[in-house]
Amino acid sequence: MKITFNEKEYSIKFGYKATVKSGIIKKIAKAESDKDHEDGFESVEGILLVLPELLVVGLQVHHADEFGYNIDTNEGYDDKVNKAFDFIDKWAENKENDIFALYNNLEQELVDDSFLSSLFQRAIAEEQKAEETKQKKSTKKN
Repeated sequence: MKITFNEKEYSIKFGYKATVKSGIIKKIAKAESDKDHEDGFESVEGILLVLPELLVVGLQVHHADEFGYNIDTNEGYDDKVNKAFDFIDKWAENKENDIFALYNNLEQELVDDSFLSSLFQRAIAEEQKAEETKQKKSTKKN
């Protein structure tokens, strides 16, 4: 995935170490869960808070020179997240840029085009298989 800002193109790629050590997967899961259980404003706030962190993690592979932090100690992480807040703030000034589309695209990149894609595909297949088994058992009882 690519995002352009101030005529510079940024490539987003979620690397294994940064993704796992940042805890971003749990944060996204919580934001997604909150979408289903909280009122609109609270769920929007959760997404807006996780978006800069998601962006920073996705920039580690190709743009550590500008957005990098020490993945092992998290030293510099807060500074880079604050930089990402500023980045998103300025990026969103362009009315054609949609913050929620950015969030969805970043999340989709994490799920579909990272090391996690095969894990998610396997989990979905297992979930579907379990559902089919459950339906077959329910049909046999009737």
